[in-house]
Amino acid sequence: MCNRGSYYSFLQEELGSDNSPDMEFLRHLPDFYLLLADLLNMIQLDREDRAYVCGALAYLVAPADWIPEAIHGAAGYIDDLFIAAYVIDRLASKYGVEPIKGLWEGEGDFLKVHAACFAASSERMEKCGLTQKALKYVGLA
Repeated sequence: MCNRGSYYSFLQEELGSDNSPDMEFLRHLPDFYLLLADLLNMIQLDREDRAYVCGALAYLVAPADWIPEAIHGAAGYIDDLFIAAYVIDRLASKYGVEPIKGLWEGEGDFLKVHAACFAASSERMEKCGLTQKALKYVGLA
């Protein structure tokens, strides 16, 4: 079994050496990854929501997604951030923010960080015309 910290470290390394304007938001992606992994342990998550979390995690590790990192560098993670934030938003709407906030290990206030990352990544995805394509890719639209 893979240690969840291994991919977390990989993401930190991938995002740590880039100076793109999106880094203000992308630097939180490793923490969103940990949050998604920890959400799978929430007993109250139903089958459909577990599938959404698994879809978001799969999107994060997929080498060829809508904005590939191999081509775009760290900026290629903006779609990954969008999918992660979208799924977390969906779960917070359904189960309430408190159980999710309780799992947050990242820097800063979860509500503020999530809102800023979701808004910024949503804006970037809309500008590229990729919002619906990315959501369909993971079965969310």
